[in-house]
Amino acid sequence: MSARTSSTAYEALVQAIARVAPEADLATVAADESLREALDLDSMDFLAVVERMATLTGVTVPESEYLAVDSVDGFVRYVEEHTR
Repeated sequence: MSARTSSTAYEALVQAIARVAPEADLATVAADESLREALDLDSMDFLAVVERMATLTGVTVPESEYLAVDSVDGFVRYVEEHTR
C-alpha cells in the first residue's frame, strides 16, 4: 500500500511540510524520493519537519534515523511502526 493512500501519518506529513515549506507540493514528490532534495529543504527545514511530525504524531525520530525518514514512504512507515 502506498503511503499516499494509507493514513494519518501521511496526513501529518502533509501538514508538517505545509507548515515548514508552504510553497512545497508533497503530491509532486515520488514516494521513495528524497524529501530534502525534492522540496529543497535545508537541514534546518528538515529538522523543523521532524519536530512538527513529533508534535503531530507523538513519534520522535532520533538523528540517527533521519535517513530512514527522508522519503514520503519512509517517514510514513517509520511513524506507523513506532505508534503500534
